Amino acid sequence: HQWFGDYITCKDWSHLWINEGFATYYEVLYEGFKDGKDQMLYSLYRTSKSITAQTEEQRPIVFKEYRDSDEQFDYRNYGKGGWVLHMLRCQLGEQLYRECVKTFLERYGLSSVVTEDFVSVVEELSGRSYDRFFDQFVRLGRFPELKVSYNWSQSEGLAKVSIRQVQKELNNIYTYYFPVKIRFVVDGKNIDKTVDIESREHDFYFPLPSKPSIVRFDPDFTLLAKIEFEPPRDMLYAQLENKDDVIGRLLAIETLGKEKDKKTVDEMKKVLNDDPFYAVRIEASKALKRMGTDEAFAALSESMKQTDARVRRQVVSDIGSTYRSESYDKMIETIENEKNPDILAECIENIGLYHSPQTKKILVRYLDSDSFRNRLAEASINGIRKIDDPNYIAVLRKTIENRKDQLETSTFVSALDTLAYLARERNNKTPIRQFLEKYVDNQNPYIKTGAIRALGTLGDVRAKPLLESFISDSERGGDVPRRRLSGNYAQAARTALDKLNKEEKFAPAEVIELRQKIDEMKKETDKLKNDLEDMKKKISASEKSDNNKGKSIEDVNKPADANE
Repeated sequence: HQWFGDYITCKDWSHLWINEGFATYYEVLYEGFKDGKDQMLYSLYRTSKSITAQTEEQRPIVFKEYRDSDEQFDYRNYGKGGWVLHMLRCQLGEQLYRECVKTFLERYGLSSVVTEDFVSVVEELSGRSYDRFFDQFVRLGRFPELKVSYNWSQSEGLAKVSIRQVQKELNNIYTYYFPVKIRFVVDGKNIDKTVDIESREHDFYFPLPSKPSIVRFDPDFTLLAKIEFEPPRDMLYAQLENKDDVIGRLLAIETLGKEKDKKTVDEMKKVLNDDPFYAVRIEASKALKRMGTDEAFAALSESMKQTDARVRRQVVSDIGSTYRSESYDKMIETIENEKNPDILAECIENIGLYHSPQTKKILVRYLDSDSFRNRLAEASINGIRKIDDPNYIAVLRKTIENRKDQLETSTFVSALDTLAYLARERNNKTPIRQFLEKYVDNQNPYIKTGAIRALGTLGDVRAKPLLESFISDSERGGDVPRRRLSGNYAQAARTALDKLNKEEKFAPAEVIELRQKIDEMKKETDKLKNDLEDMKKKISASEKSDNNKGKSIEDVNKPADANE
């Protein structure tokens, strides 16, 4: 941020990615330097998943039609800007890319720049035109969306890979142009083929010495695209075993996580406990949670003893956020034995799914606890919000009053909003409304903004005059920018008023009753299963007894004729 923001900076907000995209990518590069290439690739993987989820976004990175500069501070200029640089680095090669950035800094240091200044340096040093690259990924919104399929012809010894671009038209652009590598693993050796994508549909044929055990599209992770590719199941299992390909293992987990069969659960459990990279184990835990079967839950429960706290925290979170009586028992057990505060916080928050005297005792205890940055008190507040029981109003209000000078600002604001949330169904909201209104005058702008928003959460229409006082006549009739910093009281008031005007009702008592009924139904179902099993055994024994009447012991034990 010092080099790409202070030493050089964007000439106007439409070129903000030169500040934020560069700074974001160099954080990722440093991760690779400090913690290894797998860590760098995992960061890129997570960012890619976030970006490609924005399938309806049409604004480009260089966007001149913004109404307010705050509109530019989003994923386009941070994560996507960083990914553009990653793709460029992969195409130029590390050495030439580094030379381009060094020249860019030296030439434009202590000045303001636009995107074209960087493009001119890249084209000058590479000797190639990069207009199409920057047009596609910087000046045009969205990203490629690809459907990839694979087939093997044993008789011809040919692998067929079909690639279709399925993204919607944008600004009369239907097709992206880019090179991409396809990797075949044959007899343990990589065979790489690079192809150029130049149309909406391609069929590529590759002669191979034998059937590949793995087929990987973009194995070096050089392309920002939404890719749908589901190789055969045996290939995905092989990807899980390939310790040299962290992205391949992550993608295999992503695809196999849609399955629920026993073999896949067993494979996920193996990855969760044995994979050498912590992030792969984290994703395996998430996949088991998504599967949602009894076998998957058992695999999670049997995998809680993780040496890496990051993985242990994920496993605990995935168990705790699954509503089962066994989950509650695991959370209580972990609270009693765990020392890591982040993992403790996961347990404290997740027991908010369960209504019991023991739950209340734990939540109240940690509400008044001391921990680094009040992490455990914050978890208790989140748990209280989940449990959604008005009986916690008094104790939470007391905490707010007694600990207002001890809690972190973010934790305090969360407590205000949770208090409002618990009281939103009360017939008489006046005491809580008046309590929140006191903090609207707070000198801390974040607490002030939080109190305004909490009034919207409370849903007391008598707060309208106070909320309207924060909106000027010009803002009252016109558009308010989509994004504002936390200290913008007018935007917070507008959001709160929108909530009041919607008059959405939600009955927490019904939620409590429903959870209790689900728990009771599960116990009854388990009992019925046991009774049915006993009945089957009795019927079987009775039928055997009837069939054997009048026979000698020798006749009963004699093997049946195979033809009968």
